[in-house]
Amino acid sequence: MVGHLVNGQLDPDAPASLSEPTATGLLREELGWNGVVITDDLQATAITSAFGTNEAIARAIEAGNDLLCSPTNRSMTPTSSVMSSRSS
Repeated sequence: MVGHLVNGQLDPDAPASLSEPTATGLLREELGWNGVVITDDLQATAITSAFGTNEAIARAIEAGNDLLCSPTNRSMTPTSSVMSSRSS
C-alpha cells in the first residue's frame, strides 16, 4: 500500500499514492515489486482538498496503482470525461 506521505526527494509535488516516481519508479522498477499496488484512502480530506476526487483518481491510475482504495461511505465515481482523457 502506498500512503499519502510526501517524500520531497522522490516527488515534491505529490503524495506517494499519486506519484509515478514513487509507485512505479521506486516500488516497481528500483525495488522490483511485482505484486499489486494499492492506494491509501483516496477520499481522505487531505487528498480531496488538494486534488479533488476526479483528479486524485486519474493521478492514482497514472502513477501505476492497481487498486484504488475508497473505504468511506461517500460515492467515488469518476466522470467519464476524466477517464476517457486519461486512457490514451
